[in-house]
Amino acid sequence: MLANKIALVIGSSKGIGAGIALELAKAGADICVNYCDSPTSALEVVNQIHSVGRRAIAIQADVSQRDQVERMVETCEQELGHIDILVTNAIASVRNTLLETKFEDLQRTLEIGVYGVFHICQIVARRMVERKALGSIIHISSPHAHFPYKGAI
Repeated sequence: MLANKIALVIGSSKGIGAGIALELAKAGADICVNYCDSPTSALEVVNQIHSVGRRAIAIQADVSQRDQVERMVETCEQELGHIDILVTNAIASVRNTLLETKFEDLQRTLEIGVYGVFHICQIVARRMVERKALGSIIHISSPHAHFPYKGAI
C-alpha cells in the first residue's frame, strides 16, 4: 500500500507518534523517526520498524529550531530518499491554570506547536513542489484543542 514511500514522523519516539510510525511501516513505508530528547526510545521504535522489514533511522531535532529542521529533512532524504509523507506530531502543553503559567512555558508551546509546524511543513512542502511530486502532510493536534482540561489556558 505504501511501498517505496518515505515518511517523516515528527515526535515519533514514543506515544501516538511511535504508533503512527510503526503502522506506516507495516503498510510498507520507510520511516524517519524524529525525537527531541529521547534517543533510547527513538532507537526502540527504529528496531520495531526494522522487525517488520522496513528501513528506518532516528534523527534528533527540535522542530522549533529551523536550522535543526532543515538538517533533519536533509538527513532523512540523504539516508532514505525523498519525503512522501509528513506527520506533524510534536506538542508541548501547559498543564497549569492561567495564574500559575509561566510565560516561558506558553512560549515553548507556541514554538513547537505553531512555529515548529510552520518550519517543517514549509521545508517539506517546498521540496515536494520543487520535485513536482504529490505528497501528504498530516497534522496531529492535541484533543485539548477541542476538549480542554479543567483550568486549561
